[in-house]
Amino acid sequence: GIDINELRRKQFTIKFKKPSFKSISLFDFHEPVDIFIVATPTTSHKKIISDIIKKYRPKLILCEKPIAYKTEEAKYILNICKDNKIKLYINYMRRSDPAILKISKMISNKKFIMPVKGVVWYSKGLIHSGSHFVNLMQFLFGEVQDCKIINKRKGTNYYDIEADFELDFKKAKIVFISIKEENFSHYTFELIFKNARLRYDYAGNKITYEYPEKNKIIEGYSELIGKEFLLKAQINLHQLNVVKEIYNILNNKPNNLCSGKEAFETLKITHLINKIYEKK
Repeated sequence: GIDINELRRKQFTIKFKKPSFKSISLFDFHEPVDIFIVATPTTSHKKIISDIIKKYRPKLILCEKPIAYKTEEAKYILNICKDNKIKLYINYMRRSDPAILKISKMISNKKFIMPVKGVVWYSKGLIHSGSHFVNLMQFLFGEVQDCKIINKRKGTNYYDIEADFELDFKKAKIVFISIKEENFSHYTFELIFKNARLRYDYAGNKITYEYPEKNKIIEGYSELIGKEFLLKAQINLHQLNVVKEIYNILNNKPNNLCSGKEAFETLKITHLINKIYEKK
C-alpha cells in the first residue's frame, strides 16, 4: 500500500500484513505489478500515474473519478497509458452493480420501452458526484446530443459547480437537479419509460420498477397502482463488483467498467455545462 498518511499506512500493515510506503518513489517491490489503484485527490492523478509508469508497467490502472479536472491533464493520462499499453479504467462503480446491468438488459430487451424522460437528484457538486450519474446515463442511453442549463450555483471547490441542467440523448431527456450537500446527501433518479416507471432510491440501495395497469372502472385509462417489483441492488458491494470486473478484464472477458476514453467523454460534458454556466 502507498499512502502519505502515517496512521493509514500503519492500519494497512496491521490489517493486511503487508508493507506500506509514503510514495511511489519509495515503493520497493521487485515482482511485476499487474494492477495499480489510484484513490487520491483528483488534482494528483496526473503526477501519480506518471510516477507509476516511470517505475512499472502494470496491465491495468483503476483511477478514482473524475479522471481529471482539466482536459489537458485527462488527455495526458489517456495518452501515457495508451503509449505504454496499459488499460485505464475510471471508478464509476455504479456501472458494475448487477441491478444497473439488469436495467440495461431490460432496455435492450424492450421490457422498458423507449423513449424515456427522467429526473436525477444529486448533491456535492457536478464533477464530484453529478458526474457519476452523467456517466451512468451515458452508459444506459448512449451519446449526449444536447445540453441545456436550467439553474446554476457555485460549487464546493474551485473546479466544481452545482447546476441544474438537461441532457438530451437520442431517445432520452434527463433533467439533473442539485441540492446542497451541507443539508444532506441525496442521490436518486426516476425514469419514466413509455410503459413503466423505474425508481433508484437511497443512493441505489433500493431500486424498484412498476408497470401501469388498466383502470377497472374507467375505460381506456391506465395508471400506476403501487405494484412494484424490486431489483436486487448491490451498491453496498460496489467495490467487490468492480474487482470482479477487473478479473474479467485480466482474463479477456467482457466487462462494464468505465474506460478512460468513456470517462473523458463524461468530463467533456461536465466542461460543456461549466462553459454554458460561465456564459450565463
